[in-house]
Amino acid sequence: KTHIEKYKPTDGSNALFSNRDGKAMEKFTYQREFRKLKNRFLTLLLESKTLYLEHMDWN
Repeated sequence: KTHIEKYKPTDGSNALFSNRDGKAMEKFTYQREFRKLKNRFLTLLLESKTLYLEHMDWN
């Protein structure tokens, strides 16, 4: 939500995600940014001392 509010498309594309220049984010850029976010999230989970993921129900 924050990204959408901060980076509104200005190229007339009505894109859901746009870059800092207001142009629609390309597929490869989105994939790269999502991969970085995913990896950071997984790292935080693995480093967490309060979450015991191996004992949680994943259904």
